[in-house]
Amino acid sequence: MHLYLSRHSYRLDRIEVPKTKVPDTCLHWSGVSKIIEQREKIKWIDYIFSSPFLRCVQTAYHYNKFEAPIYLEYGLAEILFPRFFDGRPTLDKNLKRYYHTIDESYHSYIKEQEYIFPENREDQKNRVYKFLDWLQTSQYWNKNILLVGHGGSIKLCLKYFGIENPDDPKMGELHSIEM
Repeated sequence: MHLYLSRHSYRLDRIEVPKTKVPDTCLHWSGVSKIIEQREKIKWIDYIFSSPFLRCVQTAYHYNKFEAPIYLEYGLAEILFPRFFDGRPTLDKNLKRYYHTIDESYHSYIKEQEYIFPENREDQKNRVYKFLDWLQTSQYWNKNILLVGHGGSIKLCLKYFGIENPDDPKMGELHSIEM
């Protein structure tokens, strides 16, 4: 079993427009190019779990050369720091119309109601670890899985799976763990 992990790739609002509190921005074209380059390292994916933020869904979609189902999971979502957000962001609930491999029959293990603003680092760690504890006992475990999230959630995943003091994950960088 392989576990692949990736932070979302380059965001449009970090390259072409000034930094602002844009809660759910799309990828920049250079971010898509980076993913297409990185995905060649993946031999096979059975399942993809992605933060429900657009930039993560787009990252997951562009990694998905195998047509694996994409499951939207709040356990991998962005930390809800007040300096990033004015409140809990409203995320697009109709992404399936643009990204056909999203499996709407999957219900996030971490419920949307548990994803509470404001959130601190300990809250985020508890949320991510709760999801990972569940994932290891789920029907999806022992398959090739890609997790797509944000810098903080992917760093916590790396720590959870035994990577000591991981660097902050770079945008669009793919990590691979043989389980």
